[in-house]
Amino acid sequence: FFPKIWQDCYEVNSDHRFFNSVFSYFDKAIKQEYPEVYKIASGKLKIGRRRVDDSESDFVVDCQLGSSRPKSKNGKILLPHVDNPVELFACLVYFRNPKDVSTGGDLEVFSWRSNFKLQAGKSRIPKVLLEVEKIVKYKSNCGLIFLNTPTSIHGVTPLNNATLDRRLLNIICEVYPTFPDGLFLKSDIAPSSSFIDRSIRRLGLPGFG
Repeated sequence: FFPKIWQDCYEVNSDHRFFNSVFSYFDKAIKQEYPEVYKIASGKLKIGRRRVDDSESDFVVDCQLGSSRPKSKNGKILLPHVDNPVELFACLVYFRNPKDVSTGGDLEVFSWRSNFKLQAGKSRIPKVLLEVEKIVKYKSNCGLIFLNTPTSIHGVTPLNNATLDRRLLNIICEVYPTFPDGLFLKSDIAPSSSFIDRSIRRLGLPGFG
């Protein structure tokens, strides 16, 4: 069982009030990007707990404690990608151990270098195709909240000399009870080109994977 402080954290960050605060912050962006979501959220919206209240809710929220560490002291954490299309927004908050002397594990936010784009979801995107727009350092009480769109590309830099877990809180809102197919189609992000993939690998261009 989790200590009460974490149970309270879950309750506070997965209820209707939390959703309303995030919705208010992204009000204009949601209205522009997802007008159908905006219309539903502006009415009598039912917010529930993910995988618990699915059948009774319009949207669901989950508050997840997470930790990760590469299999070796120097390794990859999470390559550039776009989240699942059923996700409306995500919030990451870091809880770095004061004894953690590792480097890396920072969150990178990207934009496309060109019009070439890959599929959303589980796909990983070669960094050679991307520009780094912002870096959020892995440090205590630091985080990021973002609206999930076809261009919300992000990843985590390699974690070096890691002997302790990379700790975080991940809060997500998903819309699958109302939009089971998600908010955007994978075709909204042009299909992967195997020719370009092979060329990047063959040339060994920097930033791939």
